[in-house]
Amino acid sequence: MKRLDALLFGPEAPRRLAIVHAGLVAALCVRVVAGPYREIAATTPDGLFRPPWFLAFLDSMPPVGVVMAAQVVAVVATVAWFARRCPRAAFVTLWCCYLFVAAIRDARGKILHNDVLALLVTIPFLAAPIADLADRRPSTRTGWPLRAGCSIIALAYFFAGYHKVVRSGLEWITSDNVRHAIAWGPKPAVGRWEGLADLVTAHWLPGRIMAAGTIAFELGFLAFAFVPRLRPVLAAVATTLHIATTLLFGLDYAMWIVVLWLFALPWERYAFVDRFVRSPNARVGDGTVGFRADHVGALEE
Repeated sequence: MKRLDALLFGPEAPRRLAIVHAGLVAALCVRVVAGPYREIAATTPDGLFRPPWFLAFLDSMPPVGVVMAAQVVAVVATVAWFARRCPRAAFVTLWCCYLFVAAIRDARGKILHNDVLALLVTIPFLAAPIADLADRRPSTRTGWPLRAGCSIIALAYFFAGYHKVVRSGLEWITSDNVRHAIAWGPKPAVGRWEGLADLVTAHWLPGRIMAAGTIAFELGFLAFAFVPRLRPVLAAVATTLHIATTLLFGLDYAMWIVVLWLFALPWERYAFVDRFVRSPNARVGDGTVGFRADHVGALEE
C-alpha cells in the first residue's frame, strides 16, 4: 500500500505540472478547433446518429452553428487559462467543449477511441492546482495529477492488450487476423498508404510479428507508471506503433501521441523552459505567489 500510495501521490515539481498542464490546454484547443467536427455535423444523416448517453436528449446531429460556438468558447477558455483568468473554470469549460465535439465524432454508429485517452488523462486536471512554472520544489500537492495521468496512460495500453487476449486468445497472434484486417482495409475507406499495406500483407509472417509485438508491448506498458526512466522509450515505441496504424488503417492517433510525450518527458529539467518563467511575485489564478528561477536556486542552495 505504501508503494501504491507513493506511485499515485508521490511528489512532483510544480514546474513539471505547469508545463504538462499548459501542453494539455494547447492540445485540447487545437483539437477542438482543427478537428473535422463541423463537417461531421453537416454530413451525418439522422439515421446514423447514435449519441453517447450524455447526448441522448438529441435526436440528430447538432447544427453546425452549435459546433462553431463550442469551438469559439474553447478558444476563449484557452486564452483565459493562459492569462490566468479563472484558470480552473477555464480548463473545465475547455474540457467540456472537447467532450462535446468528441462525442459528435463518436455518435456515428461506431465507438471511436481517437480522443478517449486525452479525455481520461485530463480528468485529474479538472481539480489540479494551478502550478507555478518557476517552482522546482517537489510537492505531493502538484504530484498527484501527474501520477494519476501516468497511471491512466499505462492502464489504457495494458487493457488494450488484455482485451485482445481475453476475447481472441493466442489466435489473435497465430492467425492471419492482423494480416486480413490490413488487407481488407478500413470501412468506410479512409486515406492510408496502400503500397505499405500491400507489402505487409504479401506474406503471413509480417502480420503475425506485428500482432505478437503489439500484444507484448501493450501488456508491458504498465512499466510507464512504475519506471519513469522507461517512459521516453515506451513513448517512442508507442509513437511508432501509432504512426504505422495511421499509415496502414488511416486512423487518427495524434492526441495519443501528444499525451504520451507530455507525460513521458521530465520537462522540469529542461533549461529552455526558463524563458517562460514569470516575473517575481507574479500571482497565478489560485493566489499562489510565483518565484523567479534565481529565487528557486537560492532556496535549493
